[in-house]
Amino acid sequence: MTLELQRVIRVHDYGSVWNEATESQYDTIGWDADGETIAESTSFDRFIGVLDGVEVARVELEPRRVLDARFHGIDTSGPVVDLWYLEVAAHRRREGIGQAVVAEVVKRYSGRLIIAFSHNDEFWATTGWTRREYIEPSHGNSPLFTFQA
Repeated sequence: MTLELQRVIRVHDYGSVWNEATESQYDTIGWDADGETIAESTSFDRFIGVLDGVEVARVELEPRRVLDARFHGIDTSGPVVDLWYLEVAAHRRREGIGQAVVAEVVKRYSGRLIIAFSHNDEFWATTGWTRREYIEPSHGNSPLFTFQA
């Protein structure tokens, strides 16, 4: 499978930055109405995953996230890449597309610590990422997974 990440650039203030024609393929609220300006959007990197010329995934990252020292075994002295959202089109799930997107993200941010907060332990375990424990666990916190690219 050769999946390509294509950058999505905000060209208008407010409204969706994503392709409205593919909106119904995704479950995540927020893909269609993120309400930010062009200036505000510069703190995020957004990509679509394209397979055989068709959009099959969306990913949003914050490449300069400052992480506090709430976790065991993480260097918080510099910014990390936060994989904020990742979603595969509903009709293309369970085909390895999510793993392919994560592999492309790792290539793109080589040499950086990449993090993802997620309750989907099974998925992140298959990508080779490490689950990190909170120093002071609290009910309801999303687990953190990390990968040193």
